[in-house]
Amino acid sequence: MRRPPALKKGDVIQIVAPSRWIDEKLLEFSLDFLSALEYRPRYSKTLLGRHGQFAGTDDLRRKDIVAAWRSDEVKALWVARGGYGAQRIVDGLVEHLNPADPKWLIGFSDTTALHGLLNNSGVCSLHAPLLSTLSNTHREDIEELLKILSGGTPSEISFHFNPLNIKGEARGHLIGGNLSVLHSMIATSSMPSFDGAILFIEDVDEMLYHLDRMMMHLKRIGLLESLAGVLVGGLTEIKDNIVDHGFSVNNPYGKSALEIISLHLKGLDVPVAFGMPCGHGDRNHPLLLGSEVFLKVDSSSSKLNYL
Repeated sequence: MRRPPALKKGDVIQIVAPSRWIDEKLLEFSLDFLSALEYRPRYSKTLLGRHGQFAGTDDLRRKDIVAAWRSDEVKALWVARGGYGAQRIVDGLVEHLNPADPKWLIGFSDTTALHGLLNNSGVCSLHAPLLSTLSNTHREDIEELLKILSGGTPSEISFHFNPLNIKGEARGHLIGGNLSVLHSMIATSSMPSFDGAILFIEDVDEMLYHLDRMMMHLKRIGLLESLAGVLVGGLTEIKDNIVDHGFSVNNPYGKSALEIISLHLKGLDVPVAFGMPCGHGDRNHPLLLGSEVFLKVDSSSSKLNYL
């Protein structure tokens, strides 16, 4: 798996919007942020376009990504905003990738669809804050992201023990991202290989029964049993079928989001670590997807190290 070259001062970072539309305020913030780091931010003339909830038509958004990937000057693509839309432009991108000259892709949430495509092409990518989420991102996570982009070795990620954890040790390639997006990628060319992988999942604004349905599907088609280990990050703003969440009657699912995920991971005989500080919550520690990692879950903590 190839890791893109370290970024240097003066390198060009392309601001891209493969999903939801962005406004001038976010663009101005992004330009100021990247310029302060002494990078050269760049964006296409169509970046501020809008087509329904998307940042322009599928064709325009795809062309922006292709132009950035094919540019000799651009060294990284940083996604401005998530939402939905990346899945609509994935087809037709792979032939424009050049694994021999890899570029950084930075983003999370809906960007999961693009991470899978890059990882399947043999290129590592960064599951990390979007430009739109940087203002709410813990400073430690931003510093770790910038260190990795500059060529530093990713730090060990250590987090507290959770009673739902399954103890053990495993080695494998790191894959994953947003569970809902991953689930929509099943049987497509952008779905990363689960065989021997350490899977990371997180989600936001989902229904409890949706979580169960997605995990049940992953189990029934045999993907879960092929894993070497699992990391469970933030499950944020998860909703139930109750009046307080906008439903006409109370029909609660009966289990929490963590309990649902745990139920489907029991019996796999692989280490499972809950509480990974990544996702849509307070913490979003960057993950170098595609890398070989070592996961250790014991009675006191969980630790992830890059090999």
